[in-house]
Amino acid sequence: MKQHRLNPEILDQQPPCNPEAERAVLGSILVKPDAADEVAAMIRPGDFYDERHQKIFGHMLAFRNGGGGAIDATLLLDRLRREADLEAAGGTAYLAEIAGAAPQATNATYYAQIVRDQADLRRLIETGIGMVRDGYGGHLSAQELTSRARENLEQVGPGDNADLFEIVSCRELAGGDYAIRFIVQGVVVEGVATMIGGQLKVLKTSLAISLAVSIATGKPFLNTFEVLQPSRVLYFLGEGGLTVAQSCARRVAASFGIELEDIQALGFCSQVPQLAHLGEVDAMVAALTENEATVAFFDPLYLMMTGEQSGNIMAQGPVFRNFNRACEKVGCTPIIVHHLKKNRNAANVYDPPELSELSWSGPAEFAGGWLLVGRTEAYNPDNPGRHSLWLSAGGRAGHSSLHVVTVDEGRHTDPGGRSWTVDVQAPRDARRAAHDRRDAHREEEQREKLERNRKKVIDAMVKYRTGETKTVLRTTAGLHSTQFNAALADLLGTGEAEPCELFKSGKKTPLEGYRLAESEFEL
Repeated sequence: MKQHRLNPEILDQQPPCNPEAERAVLGSILVKPDAADEVAAMIRPGDFYDERHQKIFGHMLAFRNGGGGAIDATLLLDRLRREADLEAAGGTAYLAEIAGAAPQATNATYYAQIVRDQADLRRLIETGIGMVRDGYGGHLSAQELTSRARENLEQVGPGDNADLFEIVSCRELAGGDYAIRFIVQGVVVEGVATMIGGQLKVLKTSLAISLAVSIATGKPFLNTFEVLQPSRVLYFLGEGGLTVAQSCARRVAASFGIELEDIQALGFCSQVPQLAHLGEVDAMVAALTENEATVAFFDPLYLMMTGEQSGNIMAQGPVFRNFNRACEKVGCTPIIVHHLKKNRNAANVYDPPELSELSWSGPAEFAGGWLLVGRTEAYNPDNPGRHSLWLSAGGRAGHSSLHVVTVDEGRHTDPGGRSWTVDVQAPRDARRAAHDRRDAHREEEQREKLERNRKKVIDAMVKYRTGETKTVLRTTAGLHSTQFNAALADLLGTGEAEPCELFKSGKKTPLEGYRLAESEFEL
């Protein structure tokens, strides 16, 4: 790789600045005081390179903000004297020069734009030098260095950031339009980042594509959740590529009775952006803008992250914040596909998933809405196209629901190939059905265990055709008391075994014993 070396002469040059434009801005305000409002919205004192100009403009703003009215050369001179800043501002003669420095006072904003552009260049240079210094320092990871650079670059253009911390009064808050608007009822809120999280191989991508098709066409998501705002959708798919997109989208569209090629409001991209890469985020924004997408899917999250500092929420926070800002700037609602942690206990592996189970630090905290997917029962390889899934939806908007979704994709060998059929149960029914399935599963396991133990007891009784005591039979069968007693009771109840009396040498009283019924031997 070619090594680029920094020429020391570059650093010895004067930073970008335009002294004439700086003086013209100040002179325009003195000639046309009303220009101060427009200029103040574009630049700040720190945008001036000349420290004298910083001082003069700072006093102009202080005079304006303090209710002093329109500023002129005489009032400015008096203020500088009172504040003992006249010498730092260049003196009386320099102020007189400034007053006559505006070629055309009506061009104040034009001069201010030049000052701002030069200030932006200086900030870019400072950021670049800082990146070089930090890079050689070796105390920051690549992701931390990128995040820091991104934060610094966001400060370029102070006029753009002037309203970053805009204060809204209670009166404005009460009268403003800050209503919660659902794109999909109970699932996706406009402008709120939504996380689709799921365990391994639980149709996360298929469900996400189904959601994308519904939003683009206005058809109910899973035939249950109403689409309130049909929107243009862009789906960034990093796994499986367009093969997966085509297969799933076509089947979902067919379930609605429409052809995939007729969906005009949905587009796919077989790449996902690296969130720590400024150029890729900019390219993502350009794609969203060009396609006029107001909803975008990003699948999967792990391909969008570097993996460094994945457990450090302080490091991940700026990455998610900058990604969210990029989406906000173009009015796009992001929906991100991510996976859950793999360390679930066997006891709750088929319980509904929780938000806290999202992998890594950051995704759970970042998610303003969520759609969590998990299996309600073990995957059945004998019926590979059928999936019984928990679907837990919720978010900061206060919505929350739990459903069981049964998806039947069919088989490749089916006439017409695979399909897409869904059935959604109400939350109350979902819980009851889950409990019934768990109870049935437990009962089946107990029946299988009892059957195994019955066989062991029968094998032991075969060895003692005339009967034996419980202790001998239990030891021979290799069972503990509870297992043996349950199996023996079942054999007695079915008539396969029967009690008998045993006469042992040296014993006058017969012992209680058990043996197989004669009919069993005949069989």
